[in-house]
Amino acid sequence: MSFDGVFIRNLIKELKEQIINTRINKVNFYNKYDFSFTLSNKQELLYSLSNNPHLLLTKQTLIKSDNQSNFSKVLKRLFEKAIITDIYQIENDRIIVLEISSFDDLGYEEKYKLIFEAFGRNYNVIIASKENKILEILLPTSIDSKRVLLKNTFYNQAESDQINPFTTNILTKTNNYQGISKILFQEIQFQNDLNIINNNPNPVIIDGDKAYFYCFDLKHVKGKRIFYPTLSELLEAYFQNFKSQTIINNDLKLLSNHLDKELAKLRRKKGKQERELDEANNNLEYEQIGNILKANLHQVKKGMSKLTTNNFYTNEEITIKLDPLLSPSKNLEQIFKKYKKAKRSIDYIQKQIEETKADILYYEDLKSQLDYFDYNSINEIILELSLRKITKQDQKNLKKPKYTTYILDENKFIYLGKNNLQNNYVTHKLANKDDYFFHVKDYPGSHVILRGNNLSKEDFKIAANFASYFSKAKNSSNVAVIYTQVKNVSKIAGLKGSFVKYKNEKTIFVTPNEDLINSYEKRN
Repeated sequence: MSFDGVFIRNLIKELKEQIINTRINKVNFYNKYDFSFTLSNKQELLYSLSNNPHLLLTKQTLIKSDNQSNFSKVLKRLFEKAIITDIYQIENDRIIVLEISSFDDLGYEEKYKLIFEAFGRNYNVIIASKENKILEILLPTSIDSKRVLLKNTFYNQAESDQINPFTTNILTKTNNYQGISKILFQEIQFQNDLNIINNNPNPVIIDGDKAYFYCFDLKHVKGKRIFYPTLSELLEAYFQNFKSQTIINNDLKLLSNHLDKELAKLRRKKGKQERELDEANNNLEYEQIGNILKANLHQVKKGMSKLTTNNFYTNEEITIKLDPLLSPSKNLEQIFKKYKKAKRSIDYIQKQIEETKADILYYEDLKSQLDYFDYNSINEIILELSLRKITKQDQKNLKKPKYTTYILDENKFIYLGKNNLQNNYVTHKLANKDDYFFHVKDYPGSHVILRGNNLSKEDFKIAANFASYFSKAKNSSNVAVIYTQVKNVSKIAGLKGSFVKYKNEKTIFVTPNEDLINSYEKRN
């Protein structure tokens, strides 16, 4: 990974200037694997392990959680209100040691270490005494592990025969250097120069077939360069933006596959129900067959397998199959049972078919919402479908989904939903009754709410453009969009999703214009 020994070496130089001799005012937890220190200089030192282990000074506003693990309790108890006295790297390894000094209740100074092993999948964080005795560990090993990391044992760096590149000038053909990542070794080979590890930092993200980051430019990697003032800003941009795109793509694939499977299953179900309906309709003929048998029951003897007689409905000959083991009256009873069952089934199956059609419409609507996705909208759809465990924070967030606001003018706004949760929220909770509701006609699409004073015809046309653009009709021209005041819009009872009915609507025709959409200030 790009967060290698050389990157860490430069990062520590950068961090030293900003965090040494600062006090840790608060220890914050975001999940089991991510935590931060709020420092006295108002900086936030983030240890992120859940998304490719790394360390940085962050400007993000993160959602805190109530982490009650032993590790979190010990970290909070020992490090909160402590002073950071040093931060350093062990050799050129991906190990970062933060040293702190604090005072106990009796006023005696105590010193502790926070050892961060950023070994990719084998990451760990250890709280140790100044003598390296492990006081607590995030991910303890088992007693029979090759390298034992357990509470009350002593911390030792993992044994390695790799060469510290800062202690040699020998250029090897294979990468046996300590803390040199694969991508950096490729650059060393490309330039045929080991000394590039001493390059001055010039933080860069290289966006090509894949996004890479490093503490200085990598000449052998092709792609668009984006440079950053600091390594922390680089890391924040990469993991918040570029890496989140990977998460979005994975979530998009998960959603798309799930929706395809559900739609295929529902279409098979609908086909089966329609066949059952045809069969039930055909079985209605048993009413006439029963009446014919009843009129000729005197001709039937027990043991007969059929009766051929006149069909007085068509004046043609008819052969009625009989069960030779049943009496004539029981045969008649069985035929009328088949009729009654068919009659009952028709209403039931028709209702089932309508429910299945509604489910298909619901999933087709969800599928269409993937055409104008972003991270929040995809995550909300995943939670709506319960494809991921819903946390307390999720429950809180779902009460107010992250809809999008566009600013048309100082007092004119468009509120737009990109999924069912957002659509329902902007139309039925956020919107005022005198606001205007817009929706593309006869296509799945976003709910668009227009709010403002002294609205002009142009404002209505702009809002219609948003409704047409964020819909299945995005690539069409002269798209019909309906609009009416929100007081004329109501949710359709019994239907999943964000389907609505409306009255007193008017229609406006527009051609979706992406440049127009992008010309307005957007807030999420």
